[in-house]
Amino acid sequence: MDEINIFESNLGADDIIKSSDYSVGITCLPRKHRHQMKARDVKEIRQKPKWTVKISVWKDYKADNEETDMKCFEEDWKNCKLKGAIKDHEELEATKEVVRKNYRA
Repeated sequence: MDEINIFESNLGADDIIKSSDYSVGITCLPRKHRHQMKARDVKEIRQKPKWTVKISVWKDYKADNEETDMKCFEEDWKNCKLKGAIKDHEELEATKEVVRKNYRA
């Protein structure tokens, strides 16, 4: 990549090419040599901490339990359309219990 140059221009000017003498308002600067870092140049290599849930983005995650499952089921049941498809109340309740038992499965 040493052969690639950096081009700079005055983009705030009206034109990059001047119409009076057709000169180009761009300057080309050679690429500056960058110092390469070697492992021996580093005095101290920091060790990454071992990944744990406590330091991750999931540190505040609360795992589901039976109580939250039932709250979610009741909310989902309110929004399901089976109530309109099953007219018999006892059959609807029986269906609800079957779905509740298999909700988490």
